[in-house]
Amino acid sequence: MKKVLVVTYYWPPGGGPGVQRVLKFVKYFPHFGWQPVILTVRNGNYPELDFSLKQDIPLNCPVYTSRAIEPFSLYKKFTGKKSDEKIPDYVADSRNNFKDAIARWIRVNLFIPDSRMGWIPFAVREGLKIIKKENIDLIFTSSPPHTVQIIANRLARKSNKKWVADFRDPWVDTLTYENTGRNALAEWIDARLEKSVLERADAVTCVTQQYVDRFRQRVDTRYYKIFNGYDKDDFTAVSKEVRNKFRIVHTGSLSETRNIDNLLLALKNLKVEVRKNLELCFYGFVNQKVKNRIAEWHLNELVKLNPYVPHQYAIEQIVNADVLLLVVHETAGNKGIIPGKLFEYMATHNFILALGHKEGEVAQILQETACGQIFDYQEDLTGIITRRYEAWSKKEPFIPNVEEIQKYSRENQTSDLVHIFENVLKQ
Repeated sequence: MKKVLVVTYYWPPGGGPGVQRVLKFVKYFPHFGWQPVILTVRNGNYPELDFSLKQDIPLNCPVYTSRAIEPFSLYKKFTGKKSDEKIPDYVADSRNNFKDAIARWIRVNLFIPDSRMGWIPFAVREGLKIIKKENIDLIFTSSPPHTVQIIANRLARKSNKKWVADFRDPWVDTLTYENTGRNALAEWIDARLEKSVLERADAVTCVTQQYVDRFRQRVDTRYYKIFNGYDKDDFTAVSKEVRNKFRIVHTGSLSETRNIDNLLLALKNLKVEVRKNLELCFYGFVNQKVKNRIAEWHLNELVKLNPYVPHQYAIEQIVNADVLLLVVHETAGNKGIIPGKLFEYMATHNFILALGHKEGEVAQILQETACGQIFDYQEDLTGIITRRYEAWSKKEPFIPNVEEIQKYSRENQTSDLVHIFENVLKQ
């Protein structure tokens, strides 16, 4: 088998969406004749933990770790946060106090390309040893954090190995930097780093066409689109339960740029007999603005707020939903944003109620798969919720295009990625 060195910060027991894409690729690489070898961080700072994900790591998959200098212990002392409190990649997202504002400024102006930069020298040193010891054929990285691309750039240059760089999010024009006070020097340095990665990588893969187009405007190289997807194995042991309430479910983070005001307003305006048989369930972070709306419109009995849950439990919840809520960031350029949860939503064959750009990539996928409908953030949603409720009460089945959905399996996406690997080795 050919060997691919996968350099990734996010790795089990790390949880959340950051680990899913890489882990599922690694799971299916051996199916296509590639042996994954992992280089990850030792004792990383993960927003969430999910030990159940370890079951997806293939047998006999070597996992190497190296230390890193993490800035989060200093950040916690400075802001007064608890030592065991989880800190996100982009520290100090809250602007509630002066210390958080200072910490945020430090993050966006001094930690370049991101707050994981302290891993670079240790990962490069360990990576070179692994390449020699394991006789690696190709290097693969997926970001953010974009620190892993800097690491791979150095490894590829020093070892003369082929390298495929994968992007789950943009780099210099990420939404995270909007209105943060980032200075021109930090932007210039970051742009130089991004350019060096795009120029050096033998191929670049992205999760959406818009990301491909953005990068190509800056550096014209070999770009490919590899979607996120769903793993059929995650659904084999999950069965649909009979429930006495109509359930709308959302999993994952609901940040302030995800606008659901009109959804909550629709719930407020539903007929009494519908309201008493309906519940909206969130699993994961929900921003304070939404919580305030829930209280203001007296929706506490309808809305159930749950913390982050392990991935397999989240799968069980979306399988046992009647409507799945998908919310795209309400920002400029959101036509090309495809939340990773979309594909697992589709695998349930449940109706997807999406909020976002009606001409975006999410809308196109929903239309092709007949998995649901997308609405603008300002549209009245009372009608669609009422219609789906009536279909539920009459036990009318929802039937999407199963054949189209199957194209988005993790196995098929890995097959496409391996095809890119093979072509890169022939260059």
